[in-house]
Amino acid sequence: MEVSWYLRFAKTDQVEILASPGSADSVRYAMDMHPDWTIESSEQGPDLLFTFRRKEPVYDK
Repeated sequence: MEVSWYLRFAKTDQVEILASPGSADSVRYAMDMHPDWTIESSEQGPDLLFTFRRKEPVYDK
């Protein structure tokens, strides 16, 4: 799962990713490469919904 690609080229200040619990570490790993984003997670049925938000909004002001 290449979350970094979406964060790097996002033309929005929020990105949501639905991932299986087995992929959760890969999604969280993206935070190491993108410290200008915050991350929140919540259960969405058997999966996890990750919401990334830019710390400093660029597009959605």
